[in-house]
Amino acid sequence: MGLCKGYVNRFKFEMDTLKQYDESAHKWLMDNTSPRHWSMSHFRTTVKCDILLNNLCESFNSVILDAREKPILGMLENIRIYLMERLRTKREWMRKMNEEICPKILKKLEKAKDDAKTNIARWADNDRFEVTHMYGGTFVVDMKRRTCTCRRWELTGIPCSHVVCCVGLQQNEPEHLVDPCYSRDAYLKAYEPAIGPINGPNNWNKSKKDPINAPKKLKLPGRPKKTRRREPNEQRSDSKGCTRLSRKGVTQITCTKCQKKRA
Repeated sequence: MGLCKGYVNRFKFEMDTLKQYDESAHKWLMDNTSPRHWSMSHFRTTVKCDILLNNLCESFNSVILDAREKPILGMLENIRIYLMERLRTKREWMRKMNEEICPKILKKLEKAKDDAKTNIARWADNDRFEVTHMYGGTFVVDMKRRTCTCRRWELTGIPCSHVVCCVGLQQNEPEHLVDPCYSRDAYLKAYEPAIGPINGPNNWNKSKKDPINAPKKLKLPGRPKKTRRREPNEQRSDSKGCTRLSRKGVTQITCTKCQKKRA
């Protein structure tokens, strides 16, 4: 996994601080979860990802909202058509690009070039550098092992500002240090498998078996929810910045009819 000693020490310090603040929370984290799921010091470097978000699932869920209301065959057919068209659109979009690296990665690399101006690199030997930030902080960059003690290069596969600063001393281009998974060829290879067209139900073979009856539908009380459950302090996209607050911890409420108090 290639853990960074500095990150591990910081992880231990923060966990000790949490233990002093709330011992039960510290015990729950250590007993029920693994640090590799939520601590950057324990993230794997093979996946080239340093974030823990489910935005991909939420985006896909928002696309299939209408399909989810249909019977299972209609739902699957809508999803199939959507994926077939999206794969084709992505292939055609990338084929028009002339750069060898994906556009979003190039933007991140350009930002790293701008941030590199605030660093000073010192050449230690053939492959190792010591980089000092003008506002404090010193990092070690190893070109041969492709590591930086800030771990961004290892986790994302994109050279950080410290690496870009060292590349300037070597008079090379940082684009050559970007992981191959962000290349144009890798992108096209990921979207290369195409979902082929199929005939409609009018051309299907007729089955001699009895048709399947629809399952009994149990109507639950209330209106069915389509959106995901939000966190208490999470902003709603349609509420102009308003948040839904929990009633936990507020003063007791008095019933106007029985005059009894409840939490």
